[in-house]
Amino acid sequence: MTEIERPQDKLERHTKSYLESLKLGEVIEQPQGVGKFPDFSVNGRIAVEVTLLVAPPSDGAHNSPDTDLPSLTQSVKNVIEGVKMVHYERTRYVDVHFFSMPDQRGKKPILNALKTFLNRCADEGIREVRNHELCKDVEVDIFVGGKRCRPFLQGGVTGDHMAGWLVEDLLSQCQHAVLRKEKKLEKFAGHYQEYWLAVGSAFSVGLPKAAFSQFVGSFDVRTNFSKLILIDGNRPENAKEVVLPLDNGNTPS
Repeated sequence: MTEIERPQDKLERHTKSYLESLKLGEVIEQPQGVGKFPDFSVNGRIAVEVTLLVAPPSDGAHNSPDTDLPSLTQSVKNVIEGVKMVHYERTRYVDVHFFSMPDQRGKKPILNALKTFLNRCADEGIREVRNHELCKDVEVDIFVGGKRCRPFLQGGVTGDHMAGWLVEDLLSQCQHAVLRKEKKLEKFAGHYQEYWLAVGSAFSVGLPKAAFSQFVGSFDVRTNFSKLILIDGNRPENAKEVVLPLDNGNTPS
C-alpha cells in the first residue's frame, strides 16, 4: 500500500528542490535537529523555514486551503491530473482562464466539462489547444511540455475577476505565516546571516504575473526574514521570491 505524502512533507521536498536549483551551496535538512528551527540551511549561512499557508485563526481554529477550504485552483488541478492516458510522448500543460468567478453551484458543471474535454483530447491525441471556449466565461489552453511524467499537468488558473480574491487570501495567509514563524526566528537570531521563509498551498500554484505584482505591492509586514518564497507545488523551479521588508526600492524576482 502506497503511503500518502503529507502536504508539509511535499512542500519541504519542493522547497529543497528549489534551494538546490539556486546553487548557493550545500542544502542541509534540519541542521539544528529534528523538529527544530530552521528546516534547512544553505551553505551554512542562510536559514530557511518552511510552512504551509493557513488562514488566520477564526474561532480558535486554523484552516488550510489544502485541507479545510475548498479551492477552485485545487479542484481544477485534481481534474487535470486525474485524466488517464496510456500512450503519450510528452506531458501537456493546461491553462484555465475564468472571465468571471463561478459560485459553488456553478463550479461542478465547469469541472465536469473540463474532465470531458481533456478525456477527448487524450482519446483523440490532441496535443495543443488555443483559446478553447470550454463553456460560458471559461477558456482553456493546452501546451506541450518538455518532459514525460503524466498526460496533463496544471499550468495556471487565471481570471479577470480572480486576482482580487486570490491575492486577498494569499496576503492574509502569508502575513499570518510570517507572524507565526517570527517567534521561532527570534530564538535563533545571530546564528545565520540570512533568514528566509518558504510558504506554499493551493493559492501559490500557478500564480499569475498580475496577481503576484499585486501581492508584492500590498505586502507590508515588517520582519526579520529577508526573503519570502512562494513555492509552486506543480513546478518548484517556478517559485517566486519577495525581498523583505518591502521598501519602495524592492522588486520581485
